Amino acid sequence: MNTFTKPAIAVTQQIQLLKNRGLIFLDESRAILFLEAVSFFRLSPYMRPFQLIDDNQHNFKANIGFRKISRLYDFDHRLRLLVMDAIERIEIASRAHIINHLGPKYGAHWYLEQSRFKTNYNHARLLETLKEKQQSAQRDYQKECTRIDNVKNTDVTRKTIQKQRRAQESYARQRMYFGDEH
Repeated sequence: MNTFTKPAIAVTQQIQLLKNRGLIFLDESRAILFLEAVSFFRLSPYMRPFQLIDDNQHNFKANIGFRKISRLYDFDHRLRLLVMDAIERIEIASRAHIINHLGPKYGAHWYLEQSRFKTNYNHARLLETLKEKQQSAQRDYQKECTRIDNVKNTDVTRKTIQKQRRAQESYARQRMYFGDEH
């Protein structure tokens, strides 16, 4: 593995480096803000298609502007969000389908019964994971209650209302795995 030896340089120096490599900037102040928010390192893979092939100096092809690279980055960002949204919708729909099929047939806590799973499925690991998630949700709720209690200049009634709201928000996370009895 090669050791990284390039020095860290300020954003204005990064702009100058890119200019020296032939990149065109129409609005340097916007480019500076963009690089401050995104970073040169994160943006560099988006530069590759616009650089000359087999050029160790990383020079840019003619008439390539920073805006073209930043727009490619933005497109990739939006595409990633769309894909993640679609995956989330598929995941939620799949869970709903499973729950809507197995719940009415075997009861609300069907997942607690090992016989509902294939014989080689590690059911104990599933239960341990669910228990850990439940405990984590309960710890988070307790931390939130402690935070509410520590707020100064707030009357007890308001703190109680805030904790009740947090309890309602986290009720499903706290109770969904093993029910109230555990």
